[in-house]
Amino acid sequence: MTTTHARSARIATTAAHVDVDTPSDDALIARRLEFMQLDAQGRAAIRSLKSVVDRELPNGLDRFYAQLRTTPEVSRFFSSDEDMGRAKGGQVSHWTNIASASFNPDDAAEVRILGATHACIGLTPQRHLGGYAIVLEHLIVGLVVDGVSDLLSVSSDLVQPLPASIHGEAAGFAHGMITHEIGMICFLDLDRLFPGGGELPLAA
Repeated sequence: MTTTHARSARIATTAAHVDVDTPSDDALIARRLEFMQLDAQGRAAIRSLKSVVDRELPNGLDRFYAQLRTTPEVSRFFSSDEDMGRAKGGQVSHWTNIASASFNPDDAAEVRILGATHACIGLTPQRHLGGYAIVLEHLIVGLVVDGVSDLLSVSSDLVQPLPASIHGEAAGFAHGMITHEIGMICFLDLDRLFPGGGELPLAA
């Protein structure tokens, strides 16, 4: 993120001299992935989300940069909309790499250079992580919407009454339940739960 060409040149020079040998060792990366309990199955699960990331990432980044424009502490790093557009393009590439779940030495080297660049211009970790939070929130909402859409497409013939062992006031608000691959899912009768026409974001 820059405000002048001189600053861009300084950042490029600094980044070029960053020691990218650490962490570039496969064994070190493997140990970090092991600590995070991110095994081959977990990385495959991340890659399975590619269609959602491809669809939702541009909108998530739009939210992030809209927030950035209203935050002087961060917007000062950009001298023009063109600067911001270039930064957004870099973010698309960065998040695409994350979604690929390759986590290889080249990715590690790129992230170290990115971190050094942020340090050079004075971007604090709080602002950087805050940007991640905004984008991740949008991606998570996209995943939830996809999941709910799948549930709403279930045939009503599959919805069964609650077991007799479930009783009490709460049971009166249940429309029924189904057995799904993620477990038992209960459907609520919103007309009973909100007789005045209230709203509930998720009905299952």
